Amino acid sequence: MGTSWEYFARYEIKPDEDFGDNIIHYIDGGSFDITYTTSGQLASILEYYGILLPVYDIYEPPNSKMLELVDPFEVAAAASKGVKLLQSEMNPMLREAFSAEDPKCLFSVDVINEYNTVESLNERIRSYLERMIKLSNTGHYFVRSND
Repeated sequence: MGTSWEYFARYEIKPDEDFGDNIIHYIDGGSFDITYTTSGQLASILEYYGILLPVYDIYEPPNSKMLELVDPFEVAAAASKGVKLLQSEMNPMLREAFSAEDPKCLFSVDVINEYNTVESLNERIRSYLERMIKLSNTGHYFVRSND
């Protein structure tokens, strides 16, 4: 089971060539095709630093034709803090920024096994955060897919 995070410098909302309905066309970008679990872990790090990325389904764009996006430099700042956190703690305890729940380990015991060690999971999330920093610093926005 997977999900994707889109990154792009520009977008437009226009009719789809095949079906005619308005859809979001991301321009100058790509995607992170990641597992559902990795998506949640990556989102948890960003949310810990107060960044909630919007979730969009390209086939149901907002009526206003404008996406509500998070400033790329805010994403870069949160991702930088996340990298530092993961360098200092292998499996940090996190509380979502907008939640009253008790903090939880980033990597739960049900995802740690002989193939996915805490070290490899930490490295995977750090590598995505480092990529997000580079892309954000060049003006790319991020959205999560509505999978």
